[in-house]
Amino acid sequence: MSQHPSPSPNSGSSESRNAYVGSRFISAALAIFVFLILCTFPGWHEAEGSDVSDPEVKPFPSRPLAMLGDALIAASSMLSLLAALWQHIGSAAAVKMAEVLSYGTVTGHVGAAAMALGWASFALFAIVFAGLTIMIISIRVLAQLMG
Repeated sequence: MSQHPSPSPNSGSSESRNAYVGSRFISAALAIFVFLILCTFPGWHEAEGSDVSDPEVKPFPSRPLAMLGDALIAASSMLSLLAALWQHIGSAAAVKMAEVLSYGTVTGHVGAAAMALGWASFALFAIVFAGLTIMIISIRVLAQLMG
């Protein structure tokens, strides 16, 4: 009869340490999808009637694509916020714990550049989200004003 080794008390720590990395990759993938959606905006066409040879070029993007892009970038910015928070809190706590456990003989500092990059990704995604939301609301208001 073989016995399985008992899991170590730190067996789940590698999963929690790498959890924010997965959310960063998912956030980047969603942002790429939003970029691809935004690439379709300038020249989308709508054919009117039976004359397909002369489609009408719309100055605004289609609403379903704009709303899809807005939802994806909202999810991306939330994942980026979560990852930045985990990175910030985790690294600051690790440095403080090392200092406390070594009775002050070891000092550590959290890298400002790493923290800035983490928060910058969230800030950029939030700016894109705000811009898309404002664009969708503006198009809706223009459509209501036009009739």
